[in-house]
Amino acid sequence: MLHCERSCWNGFVVIPLMFFLLAPSCRRERETVMVPMRDGVHLATDIYFPQSPGPHPALLSRTPYGKSRLSTIAKQWIQEGYVVVTQDIRGTNDSEGTFNLFYEDGWGDIEDGYDTITWIEAQPWSNGEVCTFGSSALAITQLGAAGSVPPGMRCMVPVIVPSDGYQDTAFQGGAFRKSLVENWLASLGEEDLIPTVLEHYRLSEWWQERNFLERTDLVESTGFFVSGWFDIFQQGALNAFMGLDTAGGQETRHRIVIGPWTHTGLYQRRQGELTFPPNAVSWTGAENFELAWFDFWLKGIDSGITEEPAVYYYTMGDTDDPRAPGNEWRSADHWPVESVSTPYYLGSEGSLSPTLPETPGELHFTYDPNDPVPTLGGNNLFLERGPYDQRELEARDDVLTFTTPPLSSPLEVTGRVKARLWVASDAPDTDFTVKLTDVYPDGRSILLLDGIFRMRFREGFDQEAFLAPGEIYEIEVDLWSTSIVFNKGHQIRVAISSSNYPRFGINTNTVDPPESGAEPKIANQTIHYGPGHPSQILLPVVRP
Repeated sequence: MLHCERSCWNGFVVIPLMFFLLAPSCRRERETVMVPMRDGVHLATDIYFPQSPGPHPALLSRTPYGKSRLSTIAKQWIQEGYVVVTQDIRGTNDSEGTFNLFYEDGWGDIEDGYDTITWIEAQPWSNGEVCTFGSSALAITQLGAAGSVPPGMRCMVPVIVPSDGYQDTAFQGGAFRKSLVENWLASLGEEDLIPTVLEHYRLSEWWQERNFLERTDLVESTGFFVSGWFDIFQQGALNAFMGLDTAGGQETRHRIVIGPWTHTGLYQRRQGELTFPPNAVSWTGAENFELAWFDFWLKGIDSGITEEPAVYYYTMGDTDDPRAPGNEWRSADHWPVESVSTPYYLGSEGSLSPTLPETPGELHFTYDPNDPVPTLGGNNLFLERGPYDQRELEARDDVLTFTTPPLSSPLEVTGRVKARLWVASDAPDTDFTVKLTDVYPDGRSILLLDGIFRMRFREGFDQEAFLAPGEIYEIEVDLWSTSIVFNKGHQIRVAISSSNYPRFGINTNTVDPPESGAEPKIANQTIHYGPGHPSQILLPVVRP
């Protein structure tokens, strides 16, 4: 079916039909076809054509949200001499088949991304070279295609993307990302898939088959990644870039930009309860970066984009003080940047210090699953997103806080943040949550990072080991990554609890699987500190 969207005959009132059909100046702009996959399923596909003679390189985006939503950008890029192909992925909108959590978009028995790209290569309007684009779910399909290694895929621009479905999307730290998974599937009308996700609450081959990090040494296309410190997939984008960068050796072909943004707040100043300076909206070289990437890899046009640093990252700072350090873009050739992993130790009376306490101690709190700590900000999509003041939550009896004295000089933290805790519980299973906040002089405790760890997975996310009551266990809680300069006079705070709901599902403190309807039990929790059990948060400190 051909569809000529633009009138080629402005100013004419009556045009003979044959003259209209034969006129060479009336070129098609959009065509809708059903592209066959290897198993006979057909995927609804729109093709937008430039008006210049071909063949042309192609730009592809595959989406579960409806291909028509991409018509505006498609019409822009055909003006640059590209054929733009947009497609409803399997089981969504006008395509045939069943949606199966992106499995057929990867490198299994069925490879829809691979098949679509090889179909494009074979078309008379194609010169055989393809790049992909899109954000979030549309970026997931890009990594899936790249992992299947189609010969014609030259580059990709995945914006806000996960690379490991288990840790980045569904079970961070082994805990169910309840709000994200349930609400996203509901938005697609795919609520029936929630039990499928929950069935795979342990790390298994089912997840590994969807793990892009297992394929980075095979990928041939070059990637330009964009993410945000408060994005729902933040660490996933960094891991994908690092995996490709490592696989490439000394050749730095891939790029990543990470700003102070949430998933829905890309290129904006206002994030959560903070307003960043005007420079937060874009980085050096940001203008038309996607087109510049395509032009280089598909047309050989040297726009200078490959001469830019491989990494641009925004180092946050005090948003109240325009003279404060930070709040600027930095660049690097690789990630992570050089830093010193510096322990800040938990101590008595809520102290937090780079000096280990001289005497051991322990602190206690009670976790009641019927009264969880509510989510307020963080790396969310359907909840409050980004940096929010945590003081209201920190005042609860089931939250322990540890705070440094006011800093005598600024301190930069850039990189992966983890907490090492020595903990005990009287429950057979429970969770421990950790937050890192920037405490302003006026008392606001602004959330930067949070993490969680489900105790049954302390011997590996692929196996369960339940707790002995009162026994002390060492655990590591991954808070993901950040870049910030804590300003002089600010304080660094760590908050520990056992819930963050509904960002994460409630742990019922039983041996039952998550979200199984088990009757919850109250757990009595202990945090040990000092010699022998040096509970700490590890900060990647960048020296001046």
